[in-house]
Amino acid sequence: MSRTLEECDAILDLACDCDLMSVVRTRWYGPNAGRRFRECPDEECGFHKWVDEPPTERTLEIIKELKERDSKHLDQAGRRRERLVAWYEARLTAEKEKHENTLAGLLLLCDVVKEITLQTEGPENPGPLYVGDSEDSE
Repeated sequence: MSRTLEECDAILDLACDCDLMSVVRTRWYGPNAGRRFRECPDEECGFHKWVDEPPTERTLEIIKELKERDSKHLDQAGRRRERLVAWYEARLTAEKEKHENTLAGLLLLCDVVKEITLQTEGPENPGPLYVGDSEDSE
């Protein structure tokens, strides 16, 4: 099966100056962030060719807005986590004060700590409940 002239040109367009097949990469920083380009796998060759057209002003505005939204959501999630940790710490302190120096209080405190640990780590990866707890000890 023979190739058309356009197919041959397209294949040649993928080769770099040293006749190796170039690879597609993406620029992740600077004014060309998100823009794809071709470069030679041999770093010494220096071949570089843009695949995508430069971004339009509208595209740059959208990217900036999305970054700001993402940052805002991360900040909100961080504040929610801080409030949750403060609530658990306050609950633990209250339980300590309520049942200080009693055997029942110590057992209850242990249960509260276990519950908090399981709730913060989740059931998918519970981890040890306290330092002396391991799978090998029995």
